[in-house]
Parts: sequence; structure tokens; C-alpha cells
Amino acid sequence: MLWTPKGPQGVMRDFLLENRRCNLWAGMGTGKTSVYLTVADILEMAGSQFFPALALAPKRVARDTWPAEQQKWDHLRDMGVVPIIGSPKERAAALTRSGLVYMINYENIPWLVEHFGGMKRWPFKAIVADESRKLANFRIRYGGVRAAALSRIAKATHRWVNMTGTPAPEGLIDLWGPNWFVDFGQTLGHTHGAFASRWFTKGEYGLEPHAHSEKEIMELIAPFTLSIDPKDWYDGLEDPVFRPIYFDLPAKARRVYNEMELDMFSEIDSYTSVEAMNSGSKYGKCSQIASGAVYVDEQKNWELIHDGKINALGELVDELCGEPLLVSYHFKHDLERLRKAFPDFRVYDTKQDEDDWNAGRLRGMFAHAASAGHGLNWQDGGCNIAIFSGIPGLELRQQIIERIGPLRQMMAGHPRPVNVWDLIARDTVNELDYARAKNKASVQDAMREYVRKRR
Repeated sequence: MLWTPKGPQGVMRDFLLENRRCNLWAGMGTGKTSVYLTVADILEMAGSQFFPALALAPKRVARDTWPAEQQKWDHLRDMGVVPIIGSPKERAAALTRSGLVYMINYENIPWLVEHFGGMKRWPFKAIVADESRKLANFRIRYGGVRAAALSRIAKATHRWVNMTGTPAPEGLIDLWGPNWFVDFGQTLGHTHGAFASRWFTKGEYGLEPHAHSEKEIMELIAPFTLSIDPKDWYDGLEDPVFRPIYFDLPAKARRVYNEMELDMFSEIDSYTSVEAMNSGSKYGKCSQIASGAVYVDEQKNWELIHDGKINALGELVDELCGEPLLVSYHFKHDLERLRKAFPDFRVYDTKQDEDDWNAGRLRGMFAHAASAGHGLNWQDGGCNIAIFSGIPGLELRQQIIERIGPLRQMMAGHPRPVNVWDLIARDTVNELDYARAKNKASVQDAMREYVRKRR
């Protein structure tokens, strides 16, 4: 696909070319990743000595998003983009591959530094911190080995870019950490204590900024910060942005799924089996297995098959760094497992739940698509929704998405994209559900495509 700068992308590209150490604040859907890769491509062709580059990102983003973005655009097809993901052996092997940009998750930074024997053989000359909100408390909360490792590589790096859509999710106090990695505290203070004592006072609910703090802080970081406000670039919002998250079924789950798909019967273990009575029942059982559990009798007793989808959702929650997330589920056993995995999420049930969500008091909310009927307005609470288990019927799917949909966002004065994260087990009916939703295909057309692929 030919990459042509849209909206603010040209401004973002020029800003990154002109500033070696900087902040780029732009929301999801603005194309930050493609812009950075384009900048890397331009610098490399110009003979820049700032390579190889290293991208820090949440695990799923490093593993999937960056390589996919590189493959999407024609001018980036020959660029080496290498994820450093997996076991220590797999990560070490990745480092032997030739590349222009390497990606690693934040948690493995100490391993990376140790792999190169400290900073003596450190090869990376530029760093981009994707979802740089994760740096907000990095030097404070984690301390020790991880913070020390990241600090050392920052000082050995000629280019540093922080990229995020929400630079201060918990308020101005979040700005010190990421900015320290840009200028090592020259602007906002060499220590968090110095930063806090200058612009904050201790209040009833923690540190509270002075009336003059925001203006002063923003003026100080403005020379090396580009903030993109969608209101300045888009007259109206487009359709929701679909961001599928794929994962592979574990071996046991794959066996159970394949047996059900082929024979309409599967043995979960030596004592438990599950059977589908017809094609409709088989579809339901396959969908359940893809989600991670399956009903084994008419009393709705269920057996756990895998935690792959729960883990994928956990990575997304971590990636969002506190941004509210609406999670759509279908099966009751999904909700039981979700509540256990994310105890701080609320299950939508009453008007109070709706009010708390819209007031920003909830980190996340679980909702059944059938319960998200007309008349519910959830747009004030957030713009991210994860489709955990397949929703039977496009209408129900569209209905729950529309609770936070683009039209409601715009009418409520929230000019921000709506992100729909479908959690998809590869080579399962999840792909069928997603194809139907994305293309608004009929069941028959989507099924034909699914069967063709499976063959």
C-alpha cells in the first residue's frame, strides 16, 4: 500500500526529523508507528548514523503491531523490523538478524543490557518509547535493576522519542518520568522529589498541582513536544478503528477444538467429554473453546480449556495504561473467568454502573452485548472496547460498539477515535465472526471463506 501522509502525519514526520530527543503526543489511530518508521527510512537513506534503532513497547505491540505496520506500506517493505520476543534463546537469536529497527517489551530491558555486557557493546543509537506512559513511574515504582538499565541506555542514545496518546493519565505528576528520558531532568528536575516540590503540594488525595503548574510545565517542555489534537485536523470522526489481536491456541486446546470441528465430539480429558448435537451447537461449542472454556452438561457446568484469550486481554489492559476499557462477553463462564482475572473491573448491571463509567470512576467494565440495548450512553467513560467472545449477530455487535461509538463521541464533544479490539484465536470461528463484522458479510459468505482457508 502506498503511504501518503494524512491529517497531522506530515507535521509529525517533520517534527521527528527535526528533533533528536522529543515527545510526540498523538492518539490511537493517528499513525504514529508508520510515521516513525517512515522517519527511520528517510534517515537511513540520508546516511544517518542513528541505527540500529530500538523500540520499547508493550509485549503485544512489539511482537505484532510494529512488524505488521512495516509490512503494510510499500516504502517500508525492505526495512528490517525485528521483534526481540520470546525465551532468552529466542531473543538472543533475534539479535543475530539484520535489522534497522528492533522491538522489545519494557520488562526485558535488563536482559538486553546484560546480553551486551552492560553498555560496553551497546549497539542501539536511537530509541523510541512506544506507549511511553509506562515510563511515568518507571524510575520511581520499579527502581533497582530495571530503572538503572533503562537510565543507562537513555544516556548512551543519541535519539530518543516518547510516543503516546495520553501523556498524563493520572495528571501532571505523570510528566516527569517520560521527560527525564528526553533531557535527563534538565527541564523538570533531576529527581522526582525536586519536580514534586516545585509544582505540587500534598493534599487530601495525594499530590496536587499549584494553579500555575500546568502552564509553567507545558511552556518548559513545549520546545521538544508535539501534541496533536484531533479537533485541529478532523471535521468529523470516521468509522471505528478495528484492531484485531490474534493468538494461537495451546496444543491441548487445538486438539479439543479440531475434534469438535471435525467430529462434533471431543474428549477434554480422561473423565470429561463434550458433544454437539447439530451444526448450530457445534458452532457454539467451537466458539466457547476458542474463548477458553466450554459447557460440558445441561446444568451449565464448564471446564477450562486454556487462558490464551484472558492473557491477550491482560496484555491489552497493560498496553492501555489505565485508559478505560469496555469488554463485551457472551458466555457466562467467560464472565466468571474475567471477573477473577480483572477483579477491579465492574460488571454492568444498573444505572449506577453506567453513571460510574461515564464519570470516569471505572478502569473497566464488562457487559453482555444483549444488555447493551438502546438508550444506553457510555461515550463519556471511554472510547476503547474489546470483543472477548464472539457475538452472535451483527446487530448485537454493532449495538454494543455504538454505546461508545463515533457518533456518540462526536455529539458528546469527544473528538476521538473509537478503537475496537477483537480477541481472535487463529484458525477458529473467531475469524469467521471477525470477517462478518468487518465486511458485513452474510453467514454463508463468511463460512465459505472460513472453510476455504481451513482447507
